[in-house]
Amino acid sequence: MQGITQRREKPNEVVVTKPVLRCIERQKLEIDQRLILLDRLCCSAKNAKLRTLDVESSAALVAALRDRGAREVVFLDPTFNHRPGFEPLLDALIRENASRALTLFAEVRAEGLSAEHARKLKQAGFDRLEIGLQSVNRETLKRVRRGGSPDKVAEAARMLHGEGIELLVDLIVGLPGDTPEDVLRGMDFLDANGLAPEAQVFPLSLLPGTAMRASAGQDGVLFDPAPPYRVRRTATFSEDALLRTLLAAEERLGRRLDEWPRPHLAGSGLEGFASQEPSAQHVALWFRGLDLFARRAEILRAIDARLRLDPYGMLDVVLCPEEPFPLDLLDLVRARLQDAAPSYVSRALAHRGEDLQRRIAVVLRHPQPRDWVDAVRARAQVFQERTARDALRDAEELGATLPGARITGPVDADAFAELARRADADSVAFADPALELQWTWRVLGFGDAR
Repeated sequence: MQGITQRREKPNEVVVTKPVLRCIERQKLEIDQRLILLDRLCCSAKNAKLRTLDVESSAALVAALRDRGAREVVFLDPTFNHRPGFEPLLDALIRENASRALTLFAEVRAEGLSAEHARKLKQAGFDRLEIGLQSVNRETLKRVRRGGSPDKVAEAARMLHGEGIELLVDLIVGLPGDTPEDVLRGMDFLDANGLAPEAQVFPLSLLPGTAMRASAGQDGVLFDPAPPYRVRRTATFSEDALLRTLLAAEERLGRRLDEWPRPHLAGSGLEGFASQEPSAQHVALWFRGLDLFARRAEILRAIDARLRLDPYGMLDVVLCPEEPFPLDLLDLVRARLQDAAPSYVSRALAHRGEDLQRRIAVVLRHPQPRDWVDAVRARAQVFQERTARDALRDAEELGATLPGARITGPVDADAFAELARRADADSVAFADPALELQWTWRVLGFGDAR
């Protein structure tokens, strides 16, 4: 291989441009960029002249990552099991990953997947795979040139599960020709085949260069012109129906489908009423005081200063009042954040009316009137400061009938484990940065958190 190390951006990070390699904790290796299938969702490169690494070169790159301490390799092939030399590559990966030092991940298709493939995938180190259902409407699958069969997906899932491989099963909302009823039938299919816990349900995005984007006008599809290029409506989905269908899927699954905009409440944060200086890419700007509404002009000026310093950073505005404030303060802060420079992150949850990049949280140090707290919770995330033992008295109600808990003071191992077992994980935050990091790693499952 030529020039594995191109440049070093961060400690323990190696970047390789041909092929693209990033070596942090989650390794990503693109070994085949050709699109074998005429899938209109992702065929931007089907006419491009791209290099495909042969089996031994691919295996050598994986071995190099292993030797450098990588833990996970993600293959970015659009369809891993349809790449040239798939079976010899599995044999090579089994050889190079005999110690199982690496966890491997890829996306596969049900068509052509055999029981022997499932066995070898597991042996090579693929503990988790993504498989596309996309839709249960066969006419829709034909229309997007996806083809395939939902029954084959179920059969492939049974084979992979039989080898102990976990799955992510994709169901897309907003495909041309699909209706809300088709998506709900897809949910029925997932549930009937035991795949609902592994479902990924998400709205369609029309990427530049794809055939589906080129035909959007004649298909009656309206989409956002900026990343993530999310579909806003189709001939069979109104904008409201798209959101209602996603929310219906969440209700069926009993979980939120999109990333939760978890506020950064560890430590003391930045003092909002102080002069603003350059800081980290993700900061929490705390405003503490008796009458925050009376100081609203200062709060807005501080937010403006923070946004000028880092217009594309992650920002949590944390209001920590000693007494209730008029709800107009939340509206003023949100309006100022909405005026900030848009980005991919700020648009990521726009279909839900949320901003993943710039958020508002309210932290209560003392109990406040219940009706006021409920009104604030309808507009922002609210956390009450509590000790671990105190929070355990209401663990099941945190984030439901009660505000979330920002845990202060010492937390022993038993209390930590009990909170993890009984409370909604997103409704518990810690003032202690070390405990917040452990919660993020062990309970929320974000192993690459820092």
